[in-house]
Amino acid sequence: MSLKYWQVSGQLEGASQRHTAESGALAQQLGSQEENLTQTLRLLSRAQTELSTTRLALWQSREDRNRTQRQLEEERKQWRLAKSRLQEEKAKATRELAEAKSCQQMGCCPPGWALFRWKCLRVSSEWETWEGSRRDCGEQEAQLLILKPWDAGTFWRDAVMKCWALRAPRERGHTLTPGA
Repeated sequence: MSLKYWQVSGQLEGASQRHTAESGALAQQLGSQEENLTQTLRLLSRAQTELSTTRLALWQSREDRNRTQRQLEEERKQWRLAKSRLQEEKAKATRELAEAKSCQQMGCCPPGWALFRWKCLRVSSEWETWEGSRRDCGEQEAQLLILKPWDAGTFWRDAVMKCWALRAPRERGHTLTPGA
């Protein structure tokens, strides 16, 4: 029995040594894996921080893009309005030019009168007071044209002035009003 005891004891000692060696190897592997896990957790934490920063930057970029798109749409709206106004003004100017050309061809203004902004104007060659100029214009079925701005001091200082007359040629059915 002592031989068996000695054999079993040897087997147990060998198993114990193998177990100790395996435990050491497993402990070393576990330590290495824990170190790898710690390093992976640090990398994951850094990646999450970078992801948060990137998400914030992306959100800000989207807000900037949306603001820029709103501004661009507003600019486009203003441009369309301006374009529309310019087209209307162009159409009006084209109509008025055609009207002026036809008026010039038809002779809307009497001899000695000039067409200016679709009104017949005459510069008198005679010097006259304001009242005299007004009376002269009335006799010609016209109105005295007063150019603005003017002030009373200048008016009275230059009491003698040329008569600018605005005439509405009624014989052709046209009506022109001063200041229109």
